Amino acid sequence: MRMINRWMSVLALALLGTACIEQEMMLEEKPRTQAWNLTVRAEKEPDTKGLDLVGNRLNTLWRSSETVCVLAKGSYLAETLAVTPDAQNAKLATLSGSVNVSEVNVDDVLTLQIPRQNWDYTGQKGVLLGPDEAGSIEKDYAYALAEVTVTGVTPGSEMMGTLTTTNAHFVNQQAIYRLNFKNGDASLAVKDVTLSSSKGKIVLGRDLAAGTTTYGSLTINMATSSADLPDGMIYVALRNDDTTAQDYFFSVTGADGLAYTGSKAIPAEAFSYGFLGIQDLALTKLQLPKSDTPVAEAL
Repeated sequence: MRMINRWMSVLALALLGTACIEQEMMLEEKPRTQAWNLTVRAEKEPDTKGLDLVGNRLNTLWRSSETVCVLAKGSYLAETLAVTPDAQNAKLATLSGSVNVSEVNVDDVLTLQIPRQNWDYTGQKGVLLGPDEAGSIEKDYAYALAEVTVTGVTPGSEMMGTLTTTNAHFVNQQAIYRLNFKNGDASLAVKDVTLSSSKGKIVLGRDLAAGTTTYGSLTINMATSSADLPDGMIYVALRNDDTTAQDYFFSVTGADGLAYTGSKAIPAEAFSYGFLGIQDLALTKLQLPKSDTPVAEAL
């Protein structure tokens, strides 16, 4: 009887050891986040609303100061990719960096986004160019997206592997509008412009990870007035999710402190262009200043 009990104890310990080994194996087989070297060849399409102004044409160029955000499995990664423009053709570039992502497989799709993760059109200053100027379209508002498909997954030593993908073809997500205004026959310098649409689909911000879009009226505040901008022109990065014919409405504060309003009919075909001009738009002056100026001073 003692012998039987002894063998039963040995058998129980053996079974317990086997269960522990199986549990350890299961833990090891769980997917773990791994760092991957990622290098992508990228281009910006010829009709992308780029940021190199030559006459009335905006060309698309990569800047070495740009960074590229990566969206994988519905979430933004903490890491970004650096940009190395081609020496002979700045419309092409190599994007590279190390990213941390788990469970990556061949045929997975990664979304690449520039210039920043925070997709927000508010805070514009009417300035087009300025790679280092906060509030310029070039630095903060020239959003573009590309999707790439993972074509190779090569695990490496010490949790550092290599991912290969298809080439990235970036498409801009907004048009660039060039505006200026008139009061009667005279050019009107303005301090701010609020633009709204009869269809109510002007985008203020997007969140790809959450799948949400915010709509409303977009306000552009000049640092001083439009008279201090190049050629007195106001540039606006504008995404409109309704591309049917509609009216745009403008509420303007002039450099004189007075309030002005105006509107412009936008035909549907205009939305196929990436660079549009609404020039010398005649505004109607309101009777009182659009400010906190006391009524006695306004009369």
